[in-house]
Amino acid sequence: EYELLIGGLAGGHSGVEIHKERGNANKLAGRLLWHLYLEEVQLGLISAQGGLADNAIPRETVVRVLVAPEQKEGFVSAVTVFEQELKAVLATKDPAFCIVVKECGAAQQKAITGNEFVVTAAFLNALPNGVQAMSADVEGLVETSLNLGILSVNETGVSASFSVRSSVE
Repeated sequence: EYELLIGGLAGGHSGVEIHKERGNANKLAGRLLWHLYLEEVQLGLISAQGGLADNAIPRETVVRVLVAPEQKEGFVSAVTVFEQELKAVLATKDPAFCIVVKECGAAQQKAITGNEFVVTAAFLNALPNGVQAMSADVEGLVETSLNLGILSVNETGVSASFSVRSSVE
């Protein structure tokens, strides 16, 4: 079992700072899981927990996964590549971004695997987040946005809480 802490992000209030395009730890967790799938790392998703409030841009998310011993090297390598790619993208907006990988030993818990893992990773990767539209009338005004503020994934399902805002009905 491994714990992945996606952290070092600035966060902020989604109504005030959503336009700054800071990293959202919940969204990055989905991107990481999808990256691991694309890199053909065989794993099981035990859980993912992130965010404190739907209107706060999450600073960290903890993902717990099962990785077969023969997949360890590929898993660690794929996480490192993903982290380096995102560090380059977030260098100005979130310079302290990091992914901390912690080996936790053998797990006795259920995990989401196979096709259920693929569907879950694809869903989390595809979730919308951030500015959806800028005002055509007022320069610099975010017209519509949403924030994936709270994420919870476990063997019973996926729960995602958003704060949705718009200056128009």
